[in-house]
Amino acid sequence: MESGFKKTDIINIIDSLNRTIILLIEKYDVISSQDIINVLTQCQEAAISIGNYLETLGEQLLVSVKILENFCEDIYQASLLIDNKEEFASSISSLHKPLIKLMKRVKKYLQEDRKSIVFLPYNASMWDSMESVWYEFDKDDSFDTYVMPIPYYEINSDKTFGELKYEGESFPSYVPITSWKEFDLKQERPDIICIHNPYDQYNNITSIHPMFYAKELKKATSLLVYIPYFVGIDDHVDEHFCILPGTIYADKVILQSEKVRRIYLDSFKKFETDNNCHNAFGNVEEKFIALGSPKLDFKISERRRDEAIPSSWMKLIMKEDGGSKKVVLYNTTIDAMLNNKAKMLDKIRSVLEAFKKQPEVILLWRPHPLLRITLQSMLPELLEAYIQIENEYKNAGWGIFDDSSDLHRAVEISDVYYGDGSSIIELFQLADKPVIIQNVDYKGFGTEFTYTFFIGLSAYNNSLYAMQINKNAIVRMDINNGTIHYFDKIQNRAMGYNRMYHFTKVIRDKLYFVPFYDDRIAIYNFLNETYEYHELDLKDEYKSDSTGNFYNMCLHNNK
Repeated sequence: MESGFKKTDIINIIDSLNRTIILLIEKYDVISSQDIINVLTQCQEAAISIGNYLETLGEQLLVSVKILENFCEDIYQASLLIDNKEEFASSISSLHKPLIKLMKRVKKYLQEDRKSIVFLPYNASMWDSMESVWYEFDKDDSFDTYVMPIPYYEINSDKTFGELKYEGESFPSYVPITSWKEFDLKQERPDIICIHNPYDQYNNITSIHPMFYAKELKKATSLLVYIPYFVGIDDHVDEHFCILPGTIYADKVILQSEKVRRIYLDSFKKFETDNNCHNAFGNVEEKFIALGSPKLDFKISERRRDEAIPSSWMKLIMKEDGGSKKVVLYNTTIDAMLNNKAKMLDKIRSVLEAFKKQPEVILLWRPHPLLRITLQSMLPELLEAYIQIENEYKNAGWGIFDDSSDLHRAVEISDVYYGDGSSIIELFQLADKPVIIQNVDYKGFGTEFTYTFFIGLSAYNNSLYAMQINKNAIVRMDINNGTIHYFDKIQNRAMGYNRMYHFTKVIRDKLYFVPFYDDRIAIYNFLNETYEYHELDLKDEYKSDSTGNFYNMCLHNNK
C-alpha cells in the first residue's frame, strides 16, 4: 500500500486505540492530566493519519473517514472533562463503539495486503539452491518477490575480515536484482526471508556481512526460512551441518528427504538436551520440513537459459566430422583440498596430464567457487602452486575451465562426472549419467581403486542378477566368462537411490525385488521384458529409516 500503510497496519492501530482507551480509564488516578492530554493528542494524530489515507481509496471508504472525523471530535470533548473522573470515563468509554464499527468496515472494504518474500543469496553459484522456490513465488500475484544478493567478506589467514565481495552482477539475466544498499529489511519487514548460508561467523573461509546474520534477520521477519545450499549424497548429512545459526534461528528448514529430516531432528534434539534449551528455538517437529531440494528441481528449465554455450567451448567439443567429443566434468572440492593438501595438487596435475592425452574426450574442470579463497585463508602456502596449475591449464587451451556461476550449464553439457564427492553427483544421477569418484592416493585417471557391493544374487539362464547396494542399478554376470554388465534400473526411481531393494529372487521366469527402503515390490518378467509393481500400504510405525522394511522373501504354497 501507499504511504507506508498496510491493511494489517490500520487494523493494529485501531486495536491499539481501543487498548489505549481502556488504559486511560484504568490509570486515571496514577498519571497526570498533562500525560492524559498527550495520549489523547497522539490518538487524534493517529486517527487523522488513517483518515487521510482512507480518503484516497474511493467512495466506499468515505463512511470510515467520517467515523474517524467524529472520533477526533469526541476525543476533544472528552479532554474537556478530564477534571471529572466519572464524566471523563463515560465519555472515553463511548469511543469503543465507533472503533468497533470502523474495524468491521476496514476488514470488509480494504483489500488484503500483498505479502512479500526476500531471497538473500550471497554466492551466485549457489543460487540454484533457491531458484525454483523463487520462480514459484514470482508467479504468485499475491506476493512481492525480491532477490537481494548480500555481500560477504573473505576471511584472512589471521581470521580477520578481508575484502568485501558482492556477486549481484553474476546472477542470470532473467532474475531481477534488488540492491542490498537500497532495501532496509528491518523497515520493510518482509513476511518471509529465505537464506542459504547457515554459518554466519562460524565459517573459516567467508562471512556474510554481519547485518545479515540469521539472528539479526530473525528480528526483521515473522518467518525466516533456511534452504541448504548443498545436497546430502545418498541422503546423508553430517551432524555438524544440523547445528548452525541458520538452523537454530530459522523458523523453517527445508530438507531434501524424510531421511535427512530425521538426521536434523535427532541432532537438534540432542543439541537441545545438551544445552537445556528445549523448544527455545521453536518446535523442532515443525521447524524441519522434508520438501525436496531446489537444487534437484528442474521445473524451471524452460525459463533457465537464453545464454548459449560459449563458442570457445564448442570449438573444443565439436569434431571436424560434425560429431562431438565426450565431455567429462572434473570437480575438485574444498574438503578434498583441506584433507589432502599438497597431495591434492599432485592429483590435479596428474589428472590434467592424463586427460590431455585423450583425443576423444574434453575435460571441463570446474573447481569449487570458493577453492581459491579457502587456500588463501587456510592453506596460504599452497595458493601460489594452485594458481600456477590453473593458469597453465587455461593457457594451454586444450580443455575447458569453468569458473562461472552457472553450475547447471556444466552439468547439462557433460557426459560423465569425475572428481571428489559432492552434491553435484546427485544432479548427474538424476540425469542417469555415469559418476566416477577420484582417489587422491592414486595419480592420474584410470588408476582409481574402488569397489562396490551387490545384493541378492539370483540365477536365470546362465546369468546371475543382483542389485548394486548404493545405486538403482541391476547388474548381470555371465556365469560362463564372469563378465559383469549393467542390465537395467528400476523405473521411476533416481539412479542414486541407496539400498532401495535388498535381495532378489527368481521364481519361474520372473525376477522379484524385495523392497528394503522402497514401498513397492518390483517384478521383472524375462519373457516379455516388462516390469510390474505392487504398492505396499505400510503403516508409519512399520516403516524404517535405518533397518529397512523387508529383508528377504520366500515362496510358500505358491504365494
